[in-house]
Amino acid sequence: MSKGNQQKVQLIATLLHDPQLVILDEPFSGLDPVNQEHVLTVLSELRERGKTVVLSAHQMALVERLADTMLLMNKGRAVAQGSLQEIRNTLLPEPVYRVTTNAQLAMENWSAVEQIDSVRKVNDEQVELKFNKDTDIEQLWPQLAQQVPIKAFAPIQPGLHDLYLDTIRKQTGEVQS
Repeated sequence: MSKGNQQKVQLIATLLHDPQLVILDEPFSGLDPVNQEHVLTVLSELRERGKTVVLSAHQMALVERLADTMLLMNKGRAVAQGSLQEIRNTLLPEPVYRVTTNAQLAMENWSAVEQIDSVRKVNDEQVELKFNKDTDIEQLWPQLAQQVPIKAFAPIQPGLHDLYLDTIRKQTGEVQS
């Protein structure tokens, strides 16, 4: 049998007796996207029926869609735990926004703004702004827009994958590009 078919047979055997607790190690490994969706559906239904599902997985985008509570680990140590929003708050405590504007003018005008920790040019028409934790962003936006016209802005909500990689890079001292 293929790896994917082995995974499906093992999942069926695990669920055959309707257990209250299901522990799965890499349940998405070897599955194509269609079968990953099937497994997600089955695991979601188990959760809705009050079953406890504990899984170890590297496909963080799939985990985000399924898990209520997560534990991120690196080399046997906890990096962060909680809901997705709690993990975001822990690993990315300062709000980050993607702003569509004249990037060069934004870099020149906003780099000295006290409430902004950093201005990073994404391309000629976009920058990412990282604000101090206690900044009242709603109050600051009009001031920024007076300096440089803003076409659009939106908070960046990174996924587990990016949060984890950024955290590990910081811990190991790797420079991000």
